[in-house]
Amino acid sequence: MVWFSLTSPGEKQAGWRRLEYGPLARYPAPAWGIRVVGWPQKGPVTATTWWSDQEPTIAGRLRRESGDFTNALAIPRTRVPCVVIEGEDQDTVVVESVQHQGREVESRAGEKKQKENCLVVRLSYPKGKPFFALVPNAIGHEHRFFTDAGKYTGVFFGITEEQATNQVSVINLYSVENFKRKAVQARNFVENFDLGVPESDEARPEQVAKPTETP
Repeated sequence: MVWFSLTSPGEKQAGWRRLEYGPLARYPAPAWGIRVVGWPQKGPVTATTWWSDQEPTIAGRLRRESGDFTNALAIPRTRVPCVVIEGEDQDTVVVESVQHQGREVESRAGEKKQKENCLVVRLSYPKGKPFFALVPNAIGHEHRFFTDAGKYTGVFFGITEEQATNQVSVINLYSVENFKRKAVQARNFVENFDLGVPESDEARPEQVAKPTETP
């Protein structure tokens, strides 16, 4: 897992742009692409990133076998006690809705978007304490954080309506702040990396294989 944060002097951290990032395919080492909408016109922009190759710690969950639900698509608005920082802070996350939808998504990194069966999980969380969800056995996922509003939408690909109704057995919730704390403890972070000013003629490094080739 990787988390990026961008800041600029004189600008608040959330609300002045949209930040999108995800893995890039066909490079000889792990690579991530970042896209920013609303890049500030003045002053430098710096990035901080945290990462881990370990599974994040589950902060809270809804489980079929525990009686939290019998059909994932019938889960009502539910308050879930969650760990924000292990041993320090707890709070409540609200599962606002769980729905099945057809969505245009990038099923594999670098490939054209196509319509997939998706399970869409919406959360609200305490301001400044973002949470996200994971659903086992999805073939891919997108995570959208609306930080000013304290909202989150998770889109999980390759789950049919029948599977959502009868086979989804758990929805796990995770604390971003706890993930970041553990990354810092493991020294898996880079702080305030100067991104400079993007130029219109700049391009990403060449990929090691074309989309139809195997690297």
